[in-house]
Amino acid sequence: MVDHPRAQPELKPPVQLALLDDILGIVRANSLWPMTFGIACCSIELMATGASRFDLDRFGAGVFRPSPRQSDVMVVAGTISKKMAPTVVTLYEQMPAPKWVIAMGNCAISGGPFAYDKQYAIVNGTDVILPVDVYVPG
Repeated sequence: MVDHPRAQPELKPPVQLALLDDILGIVRANSLWPMTFGIACCSIELMATGASRFDLDRFGAGVFRPSPRQSDVMVVAGTISKKMAPTVVTLYEQMPAPKWVIAMGNCAISGGPFAYDKQYAIVNGTDVILPVDVYVPG
């Protein structure tokens, strides 16, 4: 008769550690890359969000890309004129899917103080020409 040791259940540690490369790969795959894109004076505020005081990097969106083909977030910061609108739409169409649009500030959301009766040069909000995912008032 052969003695068989009792089958021990496999014990797993209470905390499992992953390789740093695996974690960094997940973070890189799920991070947002905004496009370097500013239309009017609000683009200064867009630059400030990437600076050290507001630090967009902690949300995984700090790598501003120079080309729409390399980015997946368009942050519209500023007033869109009707002359500039076709260019904004072209940049949006050049972005790879999935893509998102953030309208930042009053001018991008509703035209700002430049939207009034009988004005002819300003688009009354980004959502008139693009599908906006997030509105950031201010």
